[in-house]
Amino acid sequence: MSNPRDEAAKDSDFYEGTLRVFEEERTRAAEGRVVIRDNDVEWRQVRQGHVGYYLHDSFVTDSAVTGWRVFSQKIESMSGKHRHQGSTVIYVRRGHGRTVVNGKTFHWKAGDVVMLPILPGGVEHQHFRDDDSEPCEWVALVYGPFHRALGSMFGQVEASPRWEERGER
Repeated sequence: MSNPRDEAAKDSDFYEGTLRVFEEERTRAAEGRVVIRDNDVEWRQVRQGHVGYYLHDSFVTDSAVTGWRVFSQKIESMSGKHRHQGSTVIYVRRGHGRTVVNGKTFHWKAGDVVMLPILPGGVEHQHFRDDDSEPCEWVALVYGPFHRALGSMFGQVEASPRWEERGER
C-alpha cells in the first residue's frame, strides 16, 4: 500500500520537472544556435548511407529549435532501402538521380523537392545516383513529433553498399 504523502511528493516532483522542461525549452529557444554551419556537421557512415545531421535532438542539443531532424545524405551510388512513415521532405542540393517509393520510380535533379507520402504501413524507399561523374546530395526535413504521431515505424530493409563493404550488420 502506498503512502499518500509519497504519492503527493511524486506528483509535486512531476509537476516541478515539467516546469523545468518548459523553462529549458524557452531558454534554448532564446539562446540556442540559430545558424548551423555546413562545417559543423559530423558525417557518419550508417546502414542507410553517408549521412550528416544538422538537427537531431539526440546529439544536436544547442540549437534554437527542438523536434526537427534535418540531415543531408550523399548518394554515392545508392542508399540503403528502408521503410518508415512518409511525412519527409527532401531537397536535392546537387546531382540527379531517382527514388523508388513502394516500387514506383521518381526521377529528380538539383533544385527539386521529393516528398515521401503518408500511407498506411509507411513507405519503402531507396535513392539512386544516375551519373557516376557527378556528386549527388540532398537534405531531408522531418518534424519528429508529427512523425511519431503518425505511428511511424522505422526498419532497414537493405543496407547501403558502403555499409556492406565494411562487413557490418
